[in-house]
Amino acid sequence: MPTQQWVAPANAEAGSSGVAGTPLATAATLAISPSSTTAPDYTLPGGTLYPGMMLRITAAGIWTCGSTATNATFALMYGGTGGTTLCTTGALAMLTSQTSVAWSLSALISCRSIGSSGTLWTQGFVTGITAVAPATVSRMDSSVFGTPAVATVNTTTANAIVLNGTLSQVTGSPTITLEQWLIEQVG
Repeated sequence: MPTQQWVAPANAEAGSSGVAGTPLATAATLAISPSSTTAPDYTLPGGTLYPGMMLRITAAGIWTCGSTATNATFALMYGGTGGTTLCTTGALAMLTSQTSVAWSLSALISCRSIGSSGTLWTQGFVTGITAVAPATVSRMDSSVFGTPAVATVNTTTANAIVLNGTLSQVTGSPTITLEQWLIEQVG
């Protein structure tokens, strides 16, 4: 018998702050989604995931870069800002002397196993941030082309889903701001 398929926004209304993330303007790694480990925008309840379930992450925002070459990095995290990295980009060279340029991110998280050592496979991409015109797509997966990043996580406890960002330097006031943040459960 086939399984019932459904899609539901996970971070809608009560679970979401409904505001933009804090602009990233430092060379530290910080949450750019409207989240933190103490007040996450969305916390996945323990026991929610099951093998075959997927989470679809969609994010969009703007970035600004002064005249100094700057690299940006994005990382999707399970368990908050300092949690387990699900997938990450390499260093993305931002096009210099640009203001309020749009970027977007899309990722799929697939639950392969559950428990205290559950397995999540993640693949995604970021577009609109690189120093290439027109903008190119940058992968978020493992170091082997086209292979999902695999992470071992505890699916039995509640964990925040967070998007981190990092800037390589701060001369010229580069920033990355997340304006839209959607987490969907697909089952």
